[in-house]
Amino acid sequence: MTTDYAELWKALNPRQQFYLKTIFEEDQGREAAQRRAAGRGKSHRAFSHPGSLTGTDDTVNGCR
Repeated sequence: MTTDYAELWKALNPRQQFYLKTIFEEDQGREAAQRRAAGRGKSHRAFSHPGSLTGTDDTVNGCR
């Protein structure tokens, strides 16, 4: 069984697409920053926990 991701994407409303795209772009930016820091010899531990979008804990705007 294969998953048609294009169809899944089309099934999302514009607000859902916006949020997923924004989260993806933020994640890609953080990964790039971690690679740059690792290239300069800095530890990846300087960045927030991967599960945290706020960098302080595991909530986003107070929501779990």
